[in-house]
Amino acid sequence: MVHFVVALQAEAKPLMDHFGLRRRTGGAFPVFENEHVALIVSGMGKVAAAAATGYLHAQTGNRACRAWLNIGIAGHGRRAIGDGVLVHKITDQITGRSWYPPLTFELPCASDDLISVDEPETKYRKNGLYDMEAAGFYATACRFTTAELVHCYKVVSDNLASSTGDINARNVRALIEKRLDAIDILTQTLRALAARLAEFQSDPRELARFLKHWRFTVSEQHQLRRLLLHWQARSAETVWSDELAALPSANKALRHLNRELDALPIEYSCT
Repeated sequence: MVHFVVALQAEAKPLMDHFGLRRRTGGAFPVFENEHVALIVSGMGKVAAAAATGYLHAQTGNRACRAWLNIGIAGHGRRAIGDGVLVHKITDQITGRSWYPPLTFELPCASDDLISVDEPETKYRKNGLYDMEAAGFYATACRFTTAELVHCYKVVSDNLASSTGDINARNVRALIEKRLDAIDILTQTLRALAARLAEFQSDPRELARFLKHWRFTVSEQHQLRRLLLHWQARSAETVWSDELAALPSANKALRHLNRELDALPIEYSCT
């Protein structure tokens, strides 16, 4: 599942329509969802974004390996109105603390720095995006999952030529609507990445069979799990065999598994 955290209802509406999200009843924050996406409207500011992120995590089952995406408008002194930008550095203007979201996938857009402020920025003193939520969102979401699955996507709504005073609900909706294709790509990418990470964090498919057949020490269990995950990543075939089952000890089984892994051909893919 991908979790969207947005500050404004006007930012949420195009996403709700595009993904077919329906509102949950009750709750401290408005939450909208379908089978694959959950969206929460936080209100403005870092504190509100942090609170809403924690609330959505609690409401959707406290599971790891779920992706998080903060979507919304942001100012930038030089970028054009409507530019969609993924964030590669977040700085809290008040505390000076910075975070660096790992961009481990092909980007559907440009990337840039972002500064989270407590009041709307009108002078754009630094060359980067300005918003009011990302720092609160990111610091909180990273408590619940790996940093590779937490990102911020912003659409430029104001710059030196068009001030924050020109922003209204109608043009906010239009800005987000024009970037739904990029948001869709990000959503699919993060879902796939979350699924891969979940697979590697779960027990490998033949682990129980090994543990039932031999008695492993705790250290040997860790080694076994690592070897089986390597096997699973490199081969769709079962590693189990009559030869393996006939081995008298866990230690000999681990040695056999190491040899089998060394013998596997390395396959290169162009995809």
